[in-house]
Amino acid sequence: MLGLVDFFASPQEAAAIGYSTTIDRNVTSEVDSLRDGLSPADQSAYDAARLGDQTDTASVELANGATLSKGKTGCEADAAASAYGSFANALEVEAIQNDVLILASTSPSLGPALESKADAMSSCMRSAGYAVTGVTASAVAEKAFGAYRAPGAPPAAEEAELASQDAACQDEVDLGDATLDAFFSDQYRWITDNADRLRAAAGIVTRAAQAASQPW
Repeated sequence: MLGLVDFFASPQEAAAIGYSTTIDRNVTSEVDSLRDGLSPADQSAYDAARLGDQTDTASVELANGATLSKGKTGCEADAAASAYGSFANALEVEAIQNDVLILASTSPSLGPALESKADAMSSCMRSAGYAVTGVTASAVAEKAFGAYRAPGAPPAAEEAELASQDAACQDEVDLGDATLDAFFSDQYRWITDNADRLRAAAGIVTRAAQAASQPW
């Protein structure tokens, strides 16, 4: 079993976000803590404002036949629309992300593609002083550091250094290209059929990232 593999676009990105395996998904967020301190009536009012009218939803069918539904009103919907330009854009981006994850989980060539780069990744990481076998850095980070940080919190320096080197080795051995080639080979029909959607979603995400980088 290969387990989870975190892919990084660059060493800089890796150092900034770290590994998904070190995030504590059960931690209570600051917002949830504030909600817990409200009276029952105020909690209900808060939930209504955040989630809006849950009977007013939009849905899209995913690649596996499941349905993704999102509420169209409330603060969460407004925030998504603000980030992505419209509620419809936000829903489409989330649908595409879900589709890719669904298809990747069932792509038979991905495992062999990762295995084909295992020795090269091991050699690269050892050369940098890290005892990481193959593409198991995510598991190594989980064992070494545990799930110690809240969602959105930056990684500690030691994890950031490991992730940065992992990203550099991924680039050196062309790990990303190998896995993308495998995914494209397995899912060629879906990619072809959804080419326009994919291009549009990429544009939406690019514009959202550019807007987010601008000072308020």
